[in-house]
Order: sequence, then structure tokens, then C-alpha cells
Amino acid sequence: MNNKVTGKLTMYKIFGSLSLIIFLTFSPFSNATDALFKSKTQDAGTQKIINSGELRLAIINRENPPFYYSDPKGVDGTSGLGVELGKKIAKELGIKLRIVRKTSVFNELVQSVAKGEADVAMSKLSISLPRAAYIEYSKPYINFRQAILVNRLRFAEKKTKPDDSIYDFFNRKEVSLGVISNSSYETFAKQLFPKGNIIGYKSWDDAFNALDKGEVAGIFRDEFEVSRTLRGIPNGSIKFMSVVLKGQKDPIAMVLPWDKLHFKHWINHFIDSKEISYNSNDVLEMLETYNENNKA
Repeated sequence: MNNKVTGKLTMYKIFGSLSLIIFLTFSPFSNATDALFKSKTQDAGTQKIINSGELRLAIINRENPPFYYSDPKGVDGTSGLGVELGKKIAKELGIKLRIVRKTSVFNELVQSVAKGEADVAMSKLSISLPRAAYIEYSKPYINFRQAILVNRLRFAEKKTKPDDSIYDFFNRKEVSLGVISNSSYETFAKQLFPKGNIIGYKSWDDAFNALDKGEVAGIFRDEFEVSRTLRGIPNGSIKFMSVVLKGQKDPIAMVLPWDKLHFKHWINHFIDSKEISYNSNDVLEMLETYNENNKA
């Protein structure tokens, strides 16, 4: 084959390739493909939130620094660890953050996500099976352990054997253990101490008051709250003792809608990629910083 023929074939190939590129770029098939892509993805969990222009973050209407607390300078008057994470998520999605604070009841907060009134909830929420029946949980972003703050006098009075474990002690009907009503810890307590006398209180402060008066032998929550409570009592270790339950973890996760599975996967990728993982010591440091910044 001579050079003229070879050159013509090469030119045909080049023009053919260019024509194909131009055809695919400007043809109605390309527009149809884009339209199909948009129609297939516009209702995907994450994209639907992006299309709305805002991330609705539900937070309990109580004060619990450093997790969540009222702050005129914060987003919609709220600051805390949950808000900071919400800001990072919203920034990654390219939308604004809106805070929803309508209830002081944890179960109602979780239900607000299930009902579609919020896209995510963060209020130091423990993972529990009853709640998982109607919502999705993200990967944990805080890892605590379960703990009991014990009244030393009641422990000494009601202990039947010198070698009684904390599980044996609270798993008796004559020994009372205080928890916050309708919280995950009420569920945990009934699972760990099925024979014990579990008493629910409206708030952690109410539970502690009962412990201080000796109406219950212990109060049950995560190691951070138990440690914070004990630290706040002058000479508290004389009257009370903190017992961390070995092997009983309390992972804290985000609550997500049951019908936005893609958003759950996106959030989990976010947690992994940003390496978001806190423990009790990390949160105690945040609390000290909060206290320093809010001294009277």
C-alpha cells in the first residue's frame, strides 16, 4: 500500500473518531442519558437532602455540654459536639445546616427522624435494639463504656457476700437501680439485671437526688456522665464510687431515617474518611474547655 492510500486511511480514522465524539457530545442520546441519570438519582437519600438545600439536624431540647447546649452565637442558637459535626456534614454536602429542637424526650427525638421531620439526630444517643426497629444507626462516632455510680453505704448494707460482683448485687429485687425513664439505659438495665428493681426517673438529676438520699443503691449511665457527676461533688468519692462495667460498651451513633439507606452509607464514609472517633477522655477535655470559656 502506497503512502497516499495510508495517509487517506489515517485521515478517515481521525475524522471518524472526531465525528463520533461530536455525535456523543451533542446528540439527543447524551441528553437522554443525563436526564435518565438525574431521574434515577434525584430520589436517592443523599441527593434528596442536597436538593432540599439544608440538612435538618435534630437535637434534644435540654442542656448537656459539651454535646449540646444553648448558645446565641451557635447555629440557630445551639452549639456543641453534635452541632460541629452537623456543620462539617452540611459543608461536605454543599448545603446549610438547620437545627431542630422541639422535644426534651429522647424517644420522641428519635421518632422525629423516623417521621421525616429531621434528616439526622445527634444527642449522645446510644444504640439500642428497640429503636433500631424503626430507624437506622450510623457507625459510632463516640465510644463509651457503661458504668454505675454506687452509694457506698447502701452497697455495704445490702451486700450479702464479700465476693458479690456488681452484677450479682444489682440483680436482686431488694436492690434498686436508678435510670432515666424511656432512655436506652432503662433498656440496658432490664437486660443486664432482669431480677433487679429498676426505677425510672425523669432526669439524671432526679436519679442522682434519689441516690444521694439512699432511695436507690446506684444509678446507671455511661462512664462519661458518671465521671462528670462524681467530679462535681466535693469529696464525692467518700460517699460514692464509680464502677465501670467490663465488656459493656456504649457506642454513641447518629440516628438516620430508615428509608434513606444511601444517606447512611454516605454518613459512614464521612465518619471513616474524617477519622471521627471520640472516647470519654476526649469528651471530658471538651467539657473542661467549655467550663473555662463559660466561667461567670
